[in-house]
Amino acid sequence: MIVVGLLCWSGMLAQKLVQISGHGFGTFNEITLKRYSPEILGYASLETKTLNEDGLFSFQIPFLGDNLFELNFDEKEMVHLSIPRAGNVTVSRVKNTVAIEGSPNSVKMQEFVRRNGELQAKHFGELKVQMDDAMKVGDKERIDALQQQGAVALQNFLGEFRELIVNMGTDSAGFYALQYTDFNKERVFVEERLKAFKKESPGTVPTRALGKMVNQARSTEIGEIPPDFKVIDRTGHEVILSQFKGKVVLIDFWAHWCRPCRVEHPKIAAVLKKYRNLGFHVLSITQDVDKVQWEKAIAKDGIEDFQHVFDNGNKINDLYSVSSLPQNVLLDRAGKIIAKNVKAEALEQILENFR
Repeated sequence: MIVVGLLCWSGMLAQKLVQISGHGFGTFNEITLKRYSPEILGYASLETKTLNEDGLFSFQIPFLGDNLFELNFDEKEMVHLSIPRAGNVTVSRVKNTVAIEGSPNSVKMQEFVRRNGELQAKHFGELKVQMDDAMKVGDKERIDALQQQGAVALQNFLGEFRELIVNMGTDSAGFYALQYTDFNKERVFVEERLKAFKKESPGTVPTRALGKMVNQARSTEIGEIPPDFKVIDRTGHEVILSQFKGKVVLIDFWAHWCRPCRVEHPKIAAVLKKYRNLGFHVLSITQDVDKVQWEKAIAKDGIEDFQHVFDNGNKINDLYSVSSLPQNVLLDRAGKIIAKNVKAEALEQILENFR
C-alpha cells in the first residue's frame, strides 16, 4: 500500500499542469473555462466558477498539449488564450483593457486582432462610408463604381492579411488567426497553411482541427452535394434542404450590416420574380443577431419572397464554412452545387439554361 501510494504521488508530481488565474472581472457573475475541441470544432466547457466583487478566479488543469482556451464571462465577454506549454498564465482587466502575462502566444493573438482591425480600416474604412452615403440616396452608378473599387481593395487587403497570418506560425496562435479567414473563398491559401501545419506541427490539436475544417469546406465545392440541415424559417415552417430537390435553389448568406449583400438583394429579387415559374427558389440565411434589424432589412430590400432563416448561433454558416459576406451557393434540381458566389446577372444567365 505504501509503495502504491508513493507511485501515485510520484505520478502527480510528474504531471504537467496549467494554472490560469486572474482578477479585475468583478462586473461579471460567472466565468467558464473552455478548451478548443477538434471533435466539435469549437470550445467545450471545462469548469464554471462564481466571481466575487474583485473578480478573482483560478483554474488548474492538466496540460494535454498545445491548444486554445477561452475564458467566458457570462457569455458576454471572452478572452482567448494560446497555451503551448505547461505553466502559469495570469489575466487581468483594468476598465476595458485586458493584460495577459505568462503566455506570449496569447499576447501575439491580441496583437493580431489589433493589426487586423487596422488593415480593415485602412482598406475598407472610407469605402464603407461612401457606400453608406450612396445607398442612402440610391445612387446606383456610384454604388457600382464603389463595388469595383472594393474588389481592388479586397485584393490589396488579402495580400497583407495573408502575410499577417503566416507570421503567426503553426501552433495554436496561428490556428486562431486562421479562424479569421474564409475557408471557401481562400481555399488555396488555407490548404497551403494546412501543409505547413502538418509539416511543422504534426498531430497537434490545431493541426487536426485545421484538417477537419478544410475537409468540411471541401464538401461545399462545385459538383458536391452540400451538407443537409433542418431548421425553422421566419414563418414557422420547417426547412429541410434535401427536400428542395426538383428546384433550383440559391442559398444566400447575408446580414443587415453587409453592404454588398444589401446592394445585390433587389437584383436577386427581380431574378426570382422572373424565374420562379422554373422552380427557382431563394433560401436566405442570416448572420444577424438582432431580429428587429433583420426584419427591417428584409422589408427595405424588398425580399419578402425569399424564404428566410434566422441562423441562431450561426450553425448553418459554420456548417458551410461561411466566415465572410456576401456568399451564396447555387444548387441544381438534383441538389448538387453548380455555382458559388454568383451575382444577379450571372445567376440569370445560368437560370436561362433551365428553360
